[in-house]
Amino acid sequence: MNLHSNWWTNSPRRGPLCRPFGGGPTLPPRLGHLAREIRRRDEAAELVELVVVLPLLLILAFGILELGNALDKAHGMATLSREGANIAVRGVDLDTVVAVTMMNGVSIGLDTRGGTIVSRILVEGGVPIVQEQVASSGYAGLSHIGLVDSTVTGFLGSGLAEGQQVFTVEVFYDHQMVTPVAKLMAPVIPDTMYEAAVF
Repeated sequence: MNLHSNWWTNSPRRGPLCRPFGGGPTLPPRLGHLAREIRRRDEAAELVELVVVLPLLLILAFGILELGNALDKAHGMATLSREGANIAVRGVDLDTVVAVTMMNGVSIGLDTRGGTIVSRILVEGGVPIVQEQVASSGYAGLSHIGLVDSTVTGFLGSGLAEGQQVFTVEVFYDHQMVTPVAKLMAPVIPDTMYEAAVF
């Protein structure tokens, strides 16, 4: 007598057996239903987590993009101002310095979204005074250094010698944000970015 077949035929049957995975252990229908219910609840919980986390991830990604874009522009502006001041201190006239700075700034859009102001400052009677100043054509912004014949208060006490001459190149850029988080990034990234170099 085959005990296995006898046991199978005499065992109580309570409905079909549930096989969750092919060839895996069998589960009674009640446990199979419970496993499916747990799976459904897990999927719903994952969907809720996605709905909560996705906006935060998008804000973080857009913020990183905006900050990276602004840092790239700031780096380009710093390079332009240093190069311009370096040219000016070699005796090149200020109009040429402005033209070269603007031409080199085309890569960051300086010709359409900003401008540059070059100033020559001379120390007279121990006071640094703006002697000459040239702005790029079409740029209506004012220098942060000061206007012609005004005292450069930022240079007072800087140790400049009598008769010493220095040049400043200021670069202004009207930054425009490109992502939907512009309002959130406004306190961090100014509308008008500014860089200056003194030689």
